[in-house]
Amino acid sequence: MSNKTVAQRRVYAFTLVELLVVIGIIAILISTLLPVLSNARKAADKAKCLASLHQMGDAYKMYAGENKGAWPVSVLFWSSKGVQRDKRYHDFIAKYIMGSQSVTDPATGKVYTDTNMNFNGSCSSTTLGGIAAYQTHGPFGTVEDPIWMGTLRDKNSILWGCPSWSKFGFSAQYDYGINNGYAMNFFPQAPLDEVASGNGVDVSKCARIIDAGSPLRFGDTASTAGSNFAGNFYKSTAYSRGAERALIYESVFNAGYLAPLAWNQGSGSVTITGTTFNPTDPTALLPTVGDSTVSLDWNRHTKAKVGNVHNSDIAMNVLFCDGHAATVSTREAYKAIRFH
Repeated sequence: MSNKTVAQRRVYAFTLVELLVVIGIIAILISTLLPVLSNARKAADKAKCLASLHQMGDAYKMYAGENKGAWPVSVLFWSSKGVQRDKRYHDFIAKYIMGSQSVTDPATGKVYTDTNMNFNGSCSSTTLGGIAAYQTHGPFGTVEDPIWMGTLRDKNSILWGCPSWSKFGFSAQYDYGINNGYAMNFFPQAPLDEVASGNGVDVSKCARIIDAGSPLRFGDTASTAGSNFAGNFYKSTAYSRGAERALIYESVFNAGYLAPLAWNQGSGSVTITGTTFNPTDPTALLPTVGDSTVSLDWNRHTKAKVGNVHNSDIAMNVLFCDGHAATVSTREAYKAIRFH
């Protein structure tokens, strides 16, 4: 090997200092680009979520076209053939959105294909110790209703939830397979569907049905059960002030309940999941949601760190009754639901 060849190799070699400089430049570029890419992804997820809400709005129109102008109810509880049955709004509109779905019965290996999801309400719950307990056996529902929410689980489905839905919360939110990332507003004419005193709800004026044959459900007591076994399917035209009233909103728990979000209490303090705050204060931090007591998902699209969201932060996507979808603050979302 000649001295000239060795010299040429030395000319083209990197020094340790040069290598460290290059690594440093790359690190700076990555640290600069990551937030930009993250924000771009969040913006894309938000746009995709809004598009999904628009499609759900179209499904409501198709459902109304086949049901004399009526919209689905938020939840429907009833009993039949000795089974506690349960349908949510997404079970009513699924066939207009998801197309044909196939699922295999793990017990028999038989493949079922259908465009309806939980059509007979049989895969929602069973009786366990006298208490309704949701099915927990995976994507397959029942022979009567093989296609259900579990079939679409974690598959980026419109019905399952938007791309930014973190699926956090208490186990029934996703392990039970019946809850997705959106809830339906069951107040067609709020605040008129609120009882005269207190913060209770006159469910006879709500788009939520609990049949008298069903057991007591979330929040019902022996003293209120008689009035709470009620509700109706309402025509789309019954949802007054459609440009301002929410139809579908991002949620943690879609069971058709909004307690205890009592922001209609005016300036009084409110305690949610152990955090007390003034709901009229736009700087008030909202608590980190994590169970069925709160259905609004105010950590969904906000730029703030989870748990550091104010009720004035633009954080939620909402589909309104007139068909338009928008990103609003949690406070605005609540007003669009309860008109308080």
